Amino acid sequence: MFFFDPLYFIIMIPPLIFMFYAQSKVNSTFKKYSAVANTQRLTGAAAAERLLRANGLNNIKVEGFKPGSAIIMTPAKSAQAFAGSCK
Repeated sequence: MFFFDPLYFIIMIPPLIFMFYAQSKVNSTFKKYSAVANTQRLTGAAAAERLLRANGLNNIKVEGFKPGSAIIMTPAKSAQAFAGSCK
């Protein structure tokens, strides 16, 4: 009923090995540089403010910044995100 082809495993072994190697390199590099402080001593929110101001977006206020996401929260969204994370 099911077709089993051993050639599939032979073809898939090199990409799997490369995948594990690449993942280990990314993890080790992240671990190495996550311990290094930025030279400006800025928080994520301060860096976001600086980027917005440098690009002429002065009408956007950064109330909260969620590390690990690409979201800059407005006051209403910041309160909702905080309330949602406390559950």
